[in-house]
Amino acid sequence: MSAPSSTSASAVQIDRFQGGQKWLTAGGGLGLLLVILSVAGLFIGDEDQQRLAGACYLVAFAYWCGIAMASVLLLMIFHATRAKWMVVLRRPVEVMGASKLENRQRKGWIDVQSAAKRPHRGR
Repeated sequence: MSAPSSTSASAVQIDRFQGGQKWLTAGGGLGLLLVILSVAGLFIGDEDQQRLAGACYLVAFAYWCGIAMASVLLLMIFHATRAKWMVVLRRPVEVMGASKLENRQRKGWIDVQSAAKRPHRGR
């Protein structure tokens, strides 16, 4: 049995998906509107309402940070056990964990360049 020729494989043309632009724009606009309303909620109202808005922000921040940290922990477990079945889950878990790391690096909380230059203090 011979391998299929390259001419038959190149005969199939699949066009790139061009739709969804309206949904993407609408979702981005709605997200921006909700972020503006959330920030405005921190400054509008009396002191109790501002405290409540700040507490809600803190809970949401802790929730999403918890998901990111749990995904990194799950990834470490996958690597420590040398799991073969985790190939399907590896990329989404890496993205979930890296998103928080990237935000912290952008804010200046983590300096990746200087950490990479430090010598490893292994056993």
